[in-house]
Amino acid sequence: NKKGKEKVTERVTTEPVMAWRWPDPEPQTEAVWKAGVLSERVKRPWNIGRKVESIVKDCIKDQAVDPWERWHAIEESERAPVESAFGPMPPVGIGDVADRERVVAYAARDADSTLRLWRLEEPALYHDRLTRVYYLDLATLPLAVEMMDNGILLDREYLRGLAEEFGEKAQGEMESAWAAAGGYQFSPASPVETARVLYEKLRLPPVRPGQLDTEATTLAQLQQKTPHKIVPHIIAFRHYAKLKGTYAEKFPQHVDARGRVHTTIKTTRVFTGRWSSAEPVNLTTIPIRDEEGLKVRRAFIAEPGWVLLA
Repeated sequence: NKKGKEKVTERVTTEPVMAWRWPDPEPQTEAVWKAGVLSERVKRPWNIGRKVESIVKDCIKDQAVDPWERWHAIEESERAPVESAFGPMPPVGIGDVADRERVVAYAARDADSTLRLWRLEEPALYHDRLTRVYYLDLATLPLAVEMMDNGILLDREYLRGLAEEFGEKAQGEMESAWAAAGGYQFSPASPVETARVLYEKLRLPPVRPGQLDTEATTLAQLQQKTPHKIVPHIIAFRHYAKLKGTYAEKFPQHVDARGRVHTTIKTTRVFTGRWSSAEPVNLTTIPIRDEEGLKVRRAFIAEPGWVLLA
């Protein structure tokens, strides 16, 4: 890595994954505005087997490449067929390396480097009068570890019902969008199809000339600039579809045997100092500004006899 430290990584048996005949992903289309004409450009994503092969080659070239991080950088939907067949790739620590001497040497260098950095940075804490903040932050680390170990209980039955509710509402918004388009059926989730309806069929002027964006901010600006009854339905459809796919359906997939979901808490990644949340689920991005988002939050419950305080 950048500091020159040797990074011990997992040796993954990948031959079965690469040998398997995985189905090719669906081609992706995107809207292209060229010479005043709306057209489509087809992109063909890599087969997942090819992506695995790329990770393996990079790991062979450079031991600093972490196969676990590279694998989880791939979209979950793309990893799903492989993980369904072979199981998820487990996180690996230095204790999983067979060469014990190598592990000890790595751990010693890691501790030594940390101590040397501390001796360099400690005077700055006193100079900038930050010692109180530093020790307050340090005292929260055991709490973060305990929270990750405990996880939080999920009401899976409630989330199943919520997924059905969001699915029905998304379907209703899509049908309303079709009616607003004069009966023309399209997928509001598709940027290409949405752009074709808005800018070609309905002749709405783009927010920025030549750019046929259909992102949420652009749609909001479009509705403000050129109001049309179809736009709110597209926005609402995408909102319900995200609530269903990102939260109501995804969270139950990551519960443990006790019905709890565990996240990775990161205490140093945000400039403001607040904690952030990551794999396997991000618990800090749940919407709170509308009733639908609050419904998702109600899926987090306490054990009988306990209460959640916020």
